[in-house]
Amino acid sequence: MASPILTYLSKEELESIHLASCRILEKTGVRFPNKQALNLFSEGGAKVHNSSSLVKIPSKMVEDALEKVPREIHLYARDPKKDIHVTDIKRRWPFFGVQLGTTHVLNMKTKKRRPATVNDLADCITIVDACENMDFTEAIISPQDVPLELTWQHAFNITFRNCSKPVVWTVEGLEITRDIIEMAIAVAGGENEFRKRPLLSFVVLTLPPLNNDPDAVACILEGIKYGIQIRVSAGTMAGASSPVTLAGCLAQANAEALSWMVLVQLANPGHPFVFGLNPRIMDMRYGTVSLSSPEWALMRACVADIGRFYDLPSLAYQMVVPSKLVDAQAGYEKALTGLMAALGGLNLAGGFVMDSQNQTCPADIVFSDEIIGALRRILRGFEVNDETLALDLIHETGPGGNFVGTKHTLRHYKEHWHPTLLERRSWSEWSNDGAKDLWDRAVERAEQILTSHKAVPLSKKVCQELDHIVKTAEKRLELR
Repeated sequence: MASPILTYLSKEELESIHLASCRILEKTGVRFPNKQALNLFSEGGAKVHNSSSLVKIPSKMVEDALEKVPREIHLYARDPKKDIHVTDIKRRWPFFGVQLGTTHVLNMKTKKRRPATVNDLADCITIVDACENMDFTEAIISPQDVPLELTWQHAFNITFRNCSKPVVWTVEGLEITRDIIEMAIAVAGGENEFRKRPLLSFVVLTLPPLNNDPDAVACILEGIKYGIQIRVSAGTMAGASSPVTLAGCLAQANAEALSWMVLVQLANPGHPFVFGLNPRIMDMRYGTVSLSSPEWALMRACVADIGRFYDLPSLAYQMVVPSKLVDAQAGYEKALTGLMAALGGLNLAGGFVMDSQNQTCPADIVFSDEIIGALRRILRGFEVNDETLALDLIHETGPGGNFVGTKHTLRHYKEHWHPTLLERRSWSEWSNDGAKDLWDRAVERAEQILTSHKAVPLSKKVCQELDHIVKTAEKRLELR
């Protein structure tokens, strides 16, 4: 099978990064401001400074955790046909999904930006559910038309209703997290069923350099009790929250991710864990994070290399673009970062938001889905054998002949990828059909989905349970 393989870091470079990360953990340490976490680290053999919440982790603890962590992961969906199973982390086939929480949308009718609403979230999640190359989802929008304190209860009520694919939550606030767990349990049909098939995964974001949010630590420990898969995303920023050099940025992010792997395995040996790094650079001209830069792209491949070095499932975010419109810049940024993530062999690849994580648009989601389709065609490769070399056919057809009407072409034409948005017709055909550009076609596709696609509905009873959880949270807020 002819298929692409990209390896960015050599074995020696990977070992250097690993040793540097272990040195950071052992000499400098990481802050975990949570009493239960500090006790777990202390009992496991780490040097714990309770007054500063600083934990210094010896290499032996990292090695022990690496022996315990599972080498495969399973993301469960309410439609079992849409479950995700990563059983061979060396297979170059990323699963793609949208990330959490943009506050604005690009209106498809006006091309103007405005605050996002619950209806926008329902639309975007419906489109994710319909897109064949989108494999999992977070609540891609943080709706601005509900009380701030109840944002995520409303958002996940909508997400669970409108998507039958695996759902992910980037943890924030213990009460909120408990409400979302309760929602997932209701959707699963009860706690026993949820424990068999957890319809929810957690992501924890580190706070570089070498720090963690106390609420996030509490949320992860809560999720572990229910068997919820844990992902870490160590989001170092070169030149700001980590060394400016890419090697130093990766080493620090790796240390932060390893510290979480150790904690999760201390809390529950053998607990499912995804090794995630989200290294970025700072644009020194503006003091802002630079997403979709060449450095961002190449570090996606490096994250996959590091995951394979540890034989662990890997996660990184890609196709997160600074672009404000579905335009040439967006296409360049998405293709660049998506291709590096795909060729590098990430196992889970999140992203698909605009304006540096502040904006989304239904048309952009279908555009991203098209790009993933092309990436997967590249990853699929092609067979080289007697049948596909077709020497007899070439000889039979001869110079000046034509292969269009042959049985061989009929048998194999589906080897080629056929886009649904990209324009390949002649100028006259395109012009006679309205001369629509990519934006026009993406909007049409999004609108068609919204008029024709509905996720498999939840039962009336489950919907009532979800509404009850939201109302209970509202009453809890009123009593404060």
